[in-house]
Amino acid sequence: MKTMTIRVTLLFTAVALLAASPCLAEEELRTVPVSGTFVQHVVPDIVNWHINTVGTHKKNLSEAKKHSDDIVKMILSQIGDMDVESEDIQTSHLRVKKTYNKDKEGRKTTFKQYEIHRTINFKQKDLSRFDEFFDLLTSNNDITASHKFESSKFHELRWESRIEACKIARKKAEVMCEAAGAKLGRLLSISENPPSNNKGSIAYFNQIPGGSVANSASMWKPSKPDTISGTFAAGAIEIKVTAYAVFEIK
Repeated sequence: MKTMTIRVTLLFTAVALLAASPCLAEEELRTVPVSGTFVQHVVPDIVNWHINTVGTHKKNLSEAKKHSDDIVKMILSQIGDMDVESEDIQTSHLRVKKTYNKDKEGRKTTFKQYEIHRTINFKQKDLSRFDEFFDLLTSNNDITASHKFESSKFHELRWESRIEACKIARKKAEVMCEAAGAKLGRLLSISENPPSNNKGSIAYFNQIPGGSVANSASMWKPSKPDTISGTFAAGAIEIKVTAYAVFEIK
């Protein structure tokens, strides 16, 4: 019975010590926050075109819609003649806006006319004909056109980049620990989102030898992700992924 009493007393003593020092476990944990960035450049094989109709202005809504329809039909016919598949073309709904005359103070007065806009998006998969598309679309005064180069393998390549970024982050942490005479421990966290300097998060505190933690998280700021310096070949798409990881230091 006496032995049992001693054990219970020791248990309550340990609990009391932990309660008195809530940051004890946290202070003993030393971490190394790192980032790993992987960049690759790929040749695009798709051009995504975005077309906006300049706008049809008519007092009669039916006339405005007919004029807008005629413009869209003409554009779709021209795109079809350039061997674009129908499944690669997407048109938006009508956007109808009433416009009004205004007085000298900028206040609305009487009805002026209807304004109709539409958008058309399509994919051009034959990049050898880019100049033809560009000349066709920019010569039409009824529309404005913009484009973006993309890769059909974007998501696959991004997964590959994500894996490599994680490997780089771990390797960097290993090198840093080895140079400091320590060993890399377990992974505590990993994310594609940059770390925030939120006070109270041990992952992003500036920790110093001996287990003490800096008083303010603002003393430690994440460094810029590793990037490849210089420019890359014109016409190439850059796929870059950064992984932010926090490892324990043994």
